[in-house]
Amino acid sequence: MLYVEDNPANLKLVEHLIARRPNMRLLSARDATLGIELAREYLPEVILMDINLPGISGIDALNVLRETR
Repeated sequence: MLYVEDNPANLKLVEHLIARRPNMRLLSARDATLGIELAREYLPEVILMDINLPGISGIDALNVLRETR
């Protein structure tokens, strides 16, 4: 799972929840640019993306990923 989130409290919460799931691996990024890079490199099964990110919005980042499949 890739989680793209710039809010540290939200990121900590999801990290805590995923830590309870030994069968899941969490990658995280604090901005959409890094999120796009990680998504292309690791091809996660699930991407949880914040909409309001600095620079590129989460919606625009997901559109970039859709275009490059």
